[in-house]
Amino acid sequence: MSLYNQHRPATFLDMIGSPETITSLQTVFDRPEDMIPHVFLFHGPTGCGKTTAARICASELGCEGSDYVEVNCGSQRGIDNIREIALNSKYAPMYGKSRIWVFDEAHKMTKDAMSCLLKPLEDVPPHVYFFLVTNQPGGLFNEIRGRCIQYEFHPLIRMEMMRLIRTVSHKEKFGVIPEICDEIFKRSEGRPREALQILDSIKDVPSEDMMEAVQAFQEEQTLAFDLAQTLMESTTTMDEAGWLKIKPVLKKLKGDPESVRRVVLSYCTQVILSSRLESTKGSKAFIILDCFSKSFRESEFAGLVKSCYEVFSSS
Repeated sequence: MSLYNQHRPATFLDMIGSPETITSLQTVFDRPEDMIPHVFLFHGPTGCGKTTAARICASELGCEGSDYVEVNCGSQRGIDNIREIALNSKYAPMYGKSRIWVFDEAHKMTKDAMSCLLKPLEDVPPHVYFFLVTNQPGGLFNEIRGRCIQYEFHPLIRMEMMRLIRTVSHKEKFGVIPEICDEIFKRSEGRPREALQILDSIKDVPSEDMMEAVQAFQEEQTLAFDLAQTLMESTTTMDEAGWLKIKPVLKKLKGDPESVRRVVLSYCTQVILSSRLESTKGSKAFIILDCFSKSFRESEFAGLVKSCYEVFSSS
């Protein structure tokens, strides 16, 4: 299990960073049950604890087992998914006190899905809570944002990052010198998930080689960027020449496939935002976004290869 998943906070007290947000959330769950809001919007940069906070909230609300559902809006983004959730929300919890749906990457819902979601967010059953999680809150309808109590999550400041790295490395029984901590902080841009991925990649490395290992992780990110570029530059139809360009890049990638996916998504998002509507580049970037919409947390490297192959099959 990765360090990020192994050391994922289980309570508000365990969370590092965004102290004002966490304190505010704690006060919400100190209220009488009938005074707790039923629709939350968590927004902020990727990898800064939004989904983790939603899971902690679910625990505070007594949600257990299959009554807790995370919806990946990158792949479950249509109106039929929302209609099914609206229907199921009417039923009582099977295990705990409440039923909870977390809409991860909520901004990726279709416009029809967002329109369909307005009514369920307005008339929420007493036993149901909705959490919308996104790094692009502007991509949601104003009417949706208006129905939510909103909380913003931020990257860690340097002191918080030092605390996180020291805490995890102590539990894992390996040491990290301050210079390495600073390098991880700089390269992760304060994002705890990214920092723990870097830490995971160097935990078994001798201390004298750690700086080089951190830099190697950055090279992996560069390879991920190269993969995104190569996918964009491939021909618009599936051919052997284009696939032959992709395979060497894939073979060099040794790190976390989910981290690679985020780089590809970020790259293609910027291409679309800088392209004209229905341009060739924009259309190609859209295909890649669609093929990379599903998380690789379960499928790992095989999922990455499959998504790359699907780009050609879908072109």
